[in-house]
Amino acid sequence: MSKEFQPRNIASKLTKEFIHNPITPFFIGLILVLGVMALLITPREENPQIIVSGGGVIIALPGVDAQTIKKVVVEPLEQKIREIKGVENIIGIAKDDIGIVNVSYYMGTNKESADLKLYDKVIHNISLLPKGAMMPLVKTIDIDNDLPIVTVALYPLDSDIKKSATFDKARELQRVIGGIKNVSKVIVKGGSKEQYNIFVDLGKLSGFHISLAQVSAALESLSTNVPDVYTTTKNNKERVVIEVRNALRDVSDIENIIIASYNNSSIYLRDIAEVQRGYDIQNKKYADIKFRDANGKFTSVLPQTTLEISKLSGSNAVFVSSDIKELLELHKDALKAEGIGYKITRDDGDRANDSVNELVYHIFLATLFITVLMWVVLGWKESLIVTLTVPLVVAISLVIVYIYGMTLNRVTMFGFLLTMGLLVDAGIIVIENIHRHMHKQDKDMEYLCIEAVDEIGVPTNIATIAIIFTSLPALLVGKMMGQFIAPIPIIMSVVLLMSLAIGYTVVPYLAKKYMKK
Repeated sequence: MSKEFQPRNIASKLTKEFIHNPITPFFIGLILVLGVMALLITPREENPQIIVSGGGVIIALPGVDAQTIKKVVVEPLEQKIREIKGVENIIGIAKDDIGIVNVSYYMGTNKESADLKLYDKVIHNISLLPKGAMMPLVKTIDIDNDLPIVTVALYPLDSDIKKSATFDKARELQRVIGGIKNVSKVIVKGGSKEQYNIFVDLGKLSGFHISLAQVSAALESLSTNVPDVYTTTKNNKERVVIEVRNALRDVSDIENIIIASYNNSSIYLRDIAEVQRGYDIQNKKYADIKFRDANGKFTSVLPQTTLEISKLSGSNAVFVSSDIKELLELHKDALKAEGIGYKITRDDGDRANDSVNELVYHIFLATLFITVLMWVVLGWKESLIVTLTVPLVVAISLVIVYIYGMTLNRVTMFGFLLTMGLLVDAGIIVIENIHRHMHKQDKDMEYLCIEAVDEIGVPTNIATIAIIFTSLPALLVGKMMGQFIAPIPIIMSVVLLMSLAIGYTVVPYLAKKYMKK
C-alpha cells in the first residue's frame, strides 16, 4: 500500500476529510432530503418580489382652480416632502378642486419607514393648508399586496336574472375570500349595482334659483346611517334605545326631500328633478366575458363582475390559489342555483406551480443527457457518479435559496436553468482526472483520488471564481430592473460554489467506493 498523499490546497484537503469519513453517505442523504423539503415549502409565485417605496398625497380644495391649487397646495407640499431623507422623485399634479403629489424613494429604502415618514410629514404640516382644504389622503404603494394573483369573473347564466345579481354576489364572496389565510385584499370591479338616479332639470333649477351644490348637500344630509343611541329614563332607570334609521327607503322618500324655499314655499326634489330606481349609469367601464363555441368562434358575450385577489408578501401563491379555488368550488352549486357562473381568468399560483414542475423536468432531461454522454466517453460508473452530483447540487442550492428568503419564480428558475451547463463542470473535471490517474498501478484508490483532486484544485477554483465574478456586476444594476434580475447572479454563484463543494467531497468518495483500477 502506498504512503498517504499530503494535500497542498483546499480542494484536496476537503477530499481527504470526506473520502473515508463514514458520515459522508449520511451527508448525501441529508442533502437530498433537505432539498426535497425546500422544493416543497419554498414559496412559489409568478414574479419575483420587488420592493417599491413611494406613495401619493391627495388634497381636495373644492371650488378652486388648478392654478391656485398649484400655488397654495402642491408647491408647499412638495417643498416639505423634499425634507424627507431618501426621496428620489416628486411629481405634483394640480387640477380643478384637487391637488396630488406623488413621491418615489430610492430603491432599497425601507418601505414601512418611508410610508411612516411621508404620513408624519403631511400631518405635521397640515396647518399650512389653506382654509377650505379637506383632510389629506395619503396613499402608499405596495406592489406585492396590490397586484392580483387570481382573478375570478362572475357572469349571469340566464339573461332574465337581475342585472345587479353578479355584483351583489361578488360583494358576498369578497368578504368570504378575504378571510382566507394569506389573502391581503379582494377588490370588486365591474358589474352593476342598484342606486337611485336623479335627473335634474337645469331649467327648473335656474327658475327656482337653486344650485346643484344645494341639491347635493340636501341628499347627503339624509343618506347617512346614524348609530343607535342608548339612554336611561330619569326615574325608573330603564334603558331606552333610540333608533335612527336611514331616511331614504324608496323613490317617494327621495322625491319629497326639501331642497330649499322659494317665495315662502318649500321646493321639493320632485319639483326640479325626476327620480328613478335603477343602476349605476355613471359607470361606463363594463367588462364582458366571451366564450368559444365548438368551431372556435366567440359567440356568447356576457357582462362580468371581476374579483381581484392579492396575497400577502412572501406567502406561497400556489397555496393561496388552491385555497381560493377550493372555496369557489364549495360555492359553485349555490351560485348556479342563483343563475351565476364563474370563470378563473388569471391564476398565477397555477402558472408558478407549472413553471417549477417544468424546471424539475428540464433538470431531469439535462441529467439524462449528461449521463448518456459520460457513459459513452468514460464509462457507466463514472457517468452515474457525475449524474448524482446534479440532484445534490440543486438540492443544496434550493436549501440556501430558501434560507436566503427567495421565492421560486420565473427569474430564480431561469437562474437555475442558466447554470445547468456549469453545474456538473467540477464533477466532470474531478471524475475525469481520477479516471486518468487510475493507470498508476503502485497507488491505491484513496491516494489516486486525493492526488487527482489536488492536481486540478487550484485551476478549477480560479475558473469557477472567474465565472462567478462575471455574473456579479448584475447586482450593481439599480432601480426596479436591478431587483428583478438580482436573483440570477446570486443563484449562479450559489450553484457554482456548491458544485465545487460536491465535486471535492462526494465525487471522490463515490469514485473510491465504486470505481476499480
